[in-house]
Amino acid sequence: MKRHIRAGLSLAGGMALLAASGSALAQEQPLDTRWYVAPGVNYTFTNGTGSSNFDRQADENLGGNLAFGRAISRSFNLDLRLSGADLPGINGRQNTEHYSFGIDLLYFPHRNRVAPYVSGGVGVMRSAIGGDTFTNPVANVGVGLQGQFADSGAAIRAGLNYRVDFFDNSSNSNDDFTEYGEFVPSLNLVLPLGLDRPRTERNRTSLAAANVDSRWHLGLSAGWLWPDSSRDSNQSISCRQNRR
Repeated sequence: MKRHIRAGLSLAGGMALLAASGSALAQEQPLDTRWYVAPGVNYTFTNGTGSSNFDRQADENLGGNLAFGRAISRSFNLDLRLSGADLPGINGRQNTEHYSFGIDLLYFPHRNRVAPYVSGGVGVMRSAIGGDTFTNPVANVGVGLQGQFADSGAAIRAGLNYRVDFFDNSSNSNDDFTEYGEFVPSLNLVLPLGLDRPRTERNRTSLAAANVDSRWHLGLSAGWLWPDSSRDSNQSISCRQNRR
């Protein structure tokens, strides 16, 4: 439990630093409510020693993840997340393959082009160790930073999660119910789906304004916007006839 508390405090400190750095770039962006897909990679850090009940007796390794979500308010995003990794076994233990599915809530203090966030989520993890499989609940908390790099809304999201796997191996007489706590950094490419409606509306407004401005100038050049132009023309004709 103490190590979970220490991990939480570390993440809280990281969030404070990210929020401070993000506030220096306080230029609010229009809220983009499009759905997005976010493929990425992650890395699972384990103890890797096999000397504790809180160690899966597996080495760290690279994995992959995929998120699908959208902004549900000015401050929150909701993500559905799928992730997995193959962790090499140590101390004679076979590899651990695990896949998890969960739901995450991301809190953004502000919607700048570069925006920090804090996240929390729950889900289930299916682990395979040799011929045995286990399905356990998992929970995670994390901090991160998302930076938009294109007008289309595409962004890079870098995050650091602390994940707890509530592993139940009570069917094996050599092990008991335990908790595996692991840091899992990740890097994702956020790709919005469909047209950016706020930006599309702004473009339409700009185009309409440009058309009005064009008609205004065209009207001035043709004399259409002068209500007395026909009267002035008739007066000129009358003056020429009087001189004759």
